[in-house]
Amino acid sequence: MKSLIAAFVVTLFATSAIAQSGCVPHADAMEVRAGTHSEERIGMGLSANGTLMEIWANHDTGTWTILRVLPSGIACIAELGSHFMLYEVTPGGAPT
Repeated sequence: MKSLIAAFVVTLFATSAIAQSGCVPHADAMEVRAGTHSEERIGMGLSANGTLMEIWANHDTGTWTILRVLPSGIACIAELGSHFMLYEVTPGGAPT
């Protein structure tokens, strides 16, 4: 029971740290997105200024997060939300 409470407190503080500062080491951000929120990385790309942007989503709950990953290895939450939907894109680029 003590280990369950300890795990809950650690998860609470890890989630709280990301929410308050928005920036943590990339490995920590990935662990929270995948572990606590059961989100998976579904896409990534480079922004116009060369910053890596990652898209994370949970298809069951509909939560999503966009992480901005800096060259220093720090990841910052750019946006997050709910009601995520994924469209299939045909080769011509139009969603189906």
